[in-house]
Amino acid sequence: MPDAASGLVSSSLQILHQPISILQARQVSQQTLQYESEIVTGSTPGKHLRHVHDHFRILAESLENHVSTPHTPQSSRDTPIELDYDLRSSRRLPSLETSTSTCLDEFKDVHARLSNLLTAHPTLLAHPVNLCATTPDIVETRTTVGRELWFCALHAIHHYALARVILEKECGCTLDPEFGVAPSTLVHREWKRDENRADVAVDVVRQRARL
Repeated sequence: MPDAASGLVSSSLQILHQPISILQARQVSQQTLQYESEIVTGSTPGKHLRHVHDHFRILAESLENHVSTPHTPQSSRDTPIELDYDLRSSRRLPSLETSTSTCLDEFKDVHARLSNLLTAHPTLLAHPVNLCATTPDIVETRTTVGRELWFCALHAIHHYALARVILEKECGCTLDPEFGVAPSTLVHREWKRDENRADVAVDVVRQRARL
């Protein structure tokens, strides 16, 4: 797998793993997972996590259906993978919204499935996808697995950030600093830290030069 593609997969899986980290560390309780927000009206942290999980799960199921279907070498390259995120209501898991153990197990499951799929089939990232969307008209558009994986990751960051507001501001939870933060923001923060360290080093050198 090329470095750029490997980086996209690694970043996406790291984002998918963020709820696993905070749940394993018991930073979220059963009570706070179900907390009805007064800031983000009509939502709970559990609802945001379930919504994120739905998208990753549907992507994983579409990839699994494709790789498990017999193809000729030519059809395997040319046949687009069918993907429809609006099918998420077909297997909703209400307990994922209210049970920390179910939430943890389901995120671990979909993380393992996607990781195994993309490791075993590295060329999948460039494979064409036929994306069906209800707008409310039914619209089909062509995309790729890599594009949809990254969409799921960025979509997840958005909902993690909303869940973080509820958990920290309303429930008083202390969460991992990376939870709900986009990779580009983390890179920028690290760059700023490096820049600040460099500025300090330059100041020290200048001060010593004056001695």
